[in-house]
Amino acid sequence: MNPLMILGISQRCGTNYLYNLLLLHKDIIPSNNSGEDYLLSQSDVLNQYVQKVKSNWLTNWNNDENKLYSGISQGLTYYLNPEKECSFFLTRTPDTRNLKHFPKFFQKTKLIILTRDGKDVAESAAKGFGWFYDLTFKIWGKSAKRIIDFRDENKMEQHRFLIVKYEDLLDNLPATLLEIMRFCNVDEKDYNFEKALNLPVRGSSFLKDDSGSVNWNNKTKNDKPIPGRRSENWGVLRYYRFNYLCGKYSKQLGYPLKHNKKQAVYYPYNFILDVLYPFKIIFIKLRRKYRERFNKDIKNQNIYSVLSLLKENNSKKG
Repeated sequence: MNPLMILGISQRCGTNYLYNLLLLHKDIIPSNNSGEDYLLSQSDVLNQYVQKVKSNWLTNWNNDENKLYSGISQGLTYYLNPEKECSFFLTRTPDTRNLKHFPKFFQKTKLIILTRDGKDVAESAAKGFGWFYDLTFKIWGKSAKRIIDFRDENKMEQHRFLIVKYEDLLDNLPATLLEIMRFCNVDEKDYNFEKALNLPVRGSSFLKDDSGSVNWNNKTKNDKPIPGRRSENWGVLRYYRFNYLCGKYSKQLGYPLKHNKKQAVYYPYNFILDVLYPFKIIFIKLRRKYRERFNKDIKNQNIYSVLSLLKENNSKKG
């Protein structure tokens, strides 16, 4: 009984979808952690701890830092363990920060890295969360680089991790699930393929409630088609920006580029956006701060109104 971890390249990449798909296997159950765990994304603090401890050891003490890493790994596994009989207990996070520390802190964990075309991630994030494209491109690009570096640096450990494309889940679900089950060494006969093909969709940016927010309630696939390629209607300039920021990593992960021929406007356009980017970040932070203050004022005003109403009612009763 060991952990099985899903790491998504970023938010809006289908991490919850894959998580719910894998739970349809009889030998895979949820971990003890509720929601997304973010254990690996914060592991740089644990690594600093180990190195600071080690810096106080004398050489002739012959202490083994690997045993310290192993002890922390066991502790994280213990935390995730639901203490129920199964082959794997499943956890997930849409964040690849500190991916390089995975072999040290999750020594008996199998890892599934879920990728998705950065162009579609950006479009989904823009529609679902209101993120602006440049920010999402940069987040996706950094994460893609981490995955590529991890893949290249751990070629001898390929039995411990598997890179899966979200697009393959959409285009060829049964074959992709079989590949995952072979990776996990679990029996395909114990998997509910029929239920997987009709699995409800949650959190799609194309399924919003009446307020315009992302709807996290279940929606069956037949309620509304969920397109996988959401960036198909982009203009040329947006493709130019993505190619400029993420093109190298996109190709290395197997995602083709569109409008990759650099026309005369390509470099001047990207130069201007590079100059404007810091100012846009400042604007976003100020807007967020204003909204938080506005919401706080509204909340305080509502509380004041309620208290005034109660006071008025008490006066009438008196």
